[in-house]
Amino acid sequence: MQRQDQTDMPSHADDLPLVYVIGDSHVSVFSGVDAIDPNCMAVSDSIFPNVRVCRLGAPLAATMHKENSTEGGRRNAFWLLQSVDPAQSGLAVHA
Repeated sequence: MQRQDQTDMPSHADDLPLVYVIGDSHVSVFSGVDAIDPNCMAVSDSIFPNVRVCRLGAPLAATMHKENSTEGGRRNAFWLLQSVDPAQSGLAVHA
């Protein structure tokens, strides 16, 4: 895996809201990694300014509708959403 050098990364603009891209392995394209982003269940930097990547894994798509699934897709998504300030952020979900 290869991530862009930090010097190539866009800086965070304080006057713009953060956008969280949440999804399965397909959100890895936003991380700048030439493979599936290994940071599952975590908020990672992106190659775009003010964008954060949140790869929750395949259970997000498979079990989002199930409240008590063993994979925990719904539980994990709501766990992540609790850490996002809606007044300061936007959200994009890819499933």
